[in-house]
Amino acid sequence: MVAAAALLAGAATGRAAEGGAPVEIAPYAGFLWGTTIQTQAGPISTSVAADVGATLGFRLEPDRGPGPERTGQLELLYVYGQPAASFQPSLAGAPTLSRFSIRYQYFQAGGLAGFPQEGYEPFVSASLGALWISPCGVTAADGSPVQVGDGWAFAATLGGGVKWYLSQAVGLRLGARLMVPVFFQSAAFFSGPGGAALVVSAGIPQVQGDFTLGLILGP
Repeated sequence: MVAAAALLAGAATGRAAEGGAPVEIAPYAGFLWGTTIQTQAGPISTSVAADVGATLGFRLEPDRGPGPERTGQLELLYVYGQPAASFQPSLAGAPTLSRFSIRYQYFQAGGLAGFPQEGYEPFVSASLGALWISPCGVTAADGSPVQVGDGWAFAATLGGGVKWYLSQAVGLRLGARLMVPVFFQSAAFFSGPGGAALVVSAGIPQVQGDFTLGLILGP
């Protein structure tokens, strides 16, 4: 049995060195964090929360040029997270809000560069796309509902991690990533009955990041 286990381990290592399948689907789960959102009416703080998502990758031909072996992959990426949020009004007339939550959904397209080693493959990745932000459950301190407006933003991600291929079609993917939404114009998140608005200035209102563990599946 020891000899059989050694043979299986050797076969898995060999397949790992060859890389994964031409097409990979990698569902994953992890933890999402974010910096404080500065608005004209006061800061919005978000908690660390679970996030889920998936990548669809299309492996490119390996780079046969000089230097260390490299692999490439085109990726489509989706991320969903819903952290709790709290608003601290600092402007006269701004509404006092109870604790609420914000849905974040990233829709991205990008690429991945891998550096195969014996039994594992470190990688770096980057992507561009859109972010949909949707506050929900927003109420005033007296329990009355507050009007909520969704918002879209341009977004980019930059990350890295490592893959372990257990076979040609199955593996694990551990990753860490920064996610940066960019507003080219100011965007109002909320408006109260009296007309008060929390307006995010143009630029980068919040930097987010996550740590994820995924399962790689190939045909």
